[in-house]
Amino acid sequence: MTRVRSAVAAELAAIGCVAAFNIIVTRIRRRARLPANLGAAVALAGVARMSGVSPSELGLSRADVGRGTRIGLVAAAPLAAASAGAVALPRTRRLLTDEKITGTSPTEAVFETLVRIPLETALSEEVIFRGVLLALGLRSRSRGWAVVTSSVLFGLWHVVPTMGALARGANDRPDARAGASTVAVVATTAIAGAGFAWLRLRAGSVIAPSLAHAALNMVAFAGVRMTGGTQAGARPA
Repeated sequence: MTRVRSAVAAELAAIGCVAAFNIIVTRIRRRARLPANLGAAVALAGVARMSGVSPSELGLSRADVGRGTRIGLVAAAPLAAASAGAVALPRTRRLLTDEKITGTSPTEAVFETLVRIPLETALSEEVIFRGVLLALGLRSRSRGWAVVTSSVLFGLWHVVPTMGALARGANDRPDARAGASTVAVVATTAIAGAGFAWLRLRAGSVIAPSLAHAALNMVAFAGVRMTGGTQAGARPA
């Protein structure tokens, strides 16, 4: 019982830190977010290790890197195709469109696609959610419930950035539509989180979901950037 209570306490503390960071990071200058996100992921993994969680439990064992890479690359292909399909549809493209994407210069777009998304977004979030939070959850409850918890938290992680993106397009979105869009993003990312958790558990490494996550976001970013968020018959977001 002591082990379970200790695991729950560690998980709640980690969740509190992630929630606080989710708010703080929006106030950090964009160029500083890459080291901030990576630093937060490393710090949380370090705290988990100090509480007794092994590298293998965190999906950070070097022995599993090869398997994680293979499974991640296999999963990345269909996810990239699905992301391209979402960008091709005006309705889903509106949810993805943000002036921070469409307004980037060619140099910024290359940096976003090849550096920021794979490291700041995919790797950092996978270490936090499919590494630390999933591992802590598995110490106190079943695999299914641990996956559900970490996935719901991953969905909620997107509330603040989604609201920010919607606010930048407020003139085109009534409040009710903005609320529905936020709920849709949270639900979609929670479902994606469950898929990433499955990849992480199957591969034994956060490398697998990191590669899949990066492919999904990179294609979405590139697609929205190239189309400018519009297409025949589509209205800018």
